[in-house]
Amino acid sequence: MRTQQFLSIYFRISNYIVRSIVPANTSRHMAALPLPIFLILAGMPSAAQILSANSAASALLGQVSGAFSSNPVQAVRLSGNATLILGSLKDTGTADLTVSANGSSSMQLALAASGQHTETSTVIGLSASCTWSGSDGLVNQDNSSGCQRPVPWFLPAFSLQKSILSSSLEALDLGAGTVGSSGNIYRHLLLRFSPDATGGASASAIAGWSVTDVGFDSTTFLPAVLSYSATSDSGASDQVAIEIRYLNYQLVDGVAIPFQIQRFVNGALQLDIQITSAQIN
Repeated sequence: MRTQQFLSIYFRISNYIVRSIVPANTSRHMAALPLPIFLILAGMPSAAQILSANSAASALLGQVSGAFSSNPVQAVRLSGNATLILGSLKDTGTADLTVSANGSSSMQLALAASGQHTETSTVIGLSASCTWSGSDGLVNQDNSSGCQRPVPWFLPAFSLQKSILSSSLEALDLGAGTVGSSGNIYRHLLLRFSPDATGGASASAIAGWSVTDVGFDSTTFLPAVLSYSATSDSGASDQVAIEIRYLNYQLVDGVAIPFQIQRFVNGALQLDIQITSAQIN
């Protein structure tokens, strides 16, 4: 019973926000998004200005798009094996990940001990609507700010293609620096949605919801790590550190796909996906 309860808590996760999977007594260790990042974001120009005025960000986005694929990609489906790790609990099974140019994405896990679990998003962006379901099959709506991420967490380069780049996206090239907890140096780019496109929401709220730091390999220009902070269910002041690592890139029909995707929560590995096949459209 305890295992099932723990798993049900874990799968109260929208596409891009981890909710209630960290015990309450660890909240004092959760680091909020650093203040300098909010200050940088508050002074960022509009999306149209940033891509024309910030030549470094524009150039980097072009390199990332070209590294991902030389031709526009409309949809990707990744299938593989998944390992879920929650403390001493380890559950294994299969994973199916999909993302489309219209912004919809989904993750389906079929795990040996806890059954089927699904996370979906209708679009990538401010109007996203997310759902999650567990082994009971009941679909739960989640329209929280966790949906409002500028890229799909499992394949960020997909949404950074020139052909589908969001007009509400703002990007800031921070040059070389550390991203995530590994201490490795990457060329990193801060992404967020423009507060001008939020319909009245404050700039600081949007910065907190959508700001995402992506580290790119300085040679291949492919995403190596993605990092952001998410608000937990225990209170608006608590922040959960989310980190995604992308390993073992392989070309599939001319598209660079990471064949290992790892998701960390507050520094602990929670989900490890080993891709076995990729379908490109």
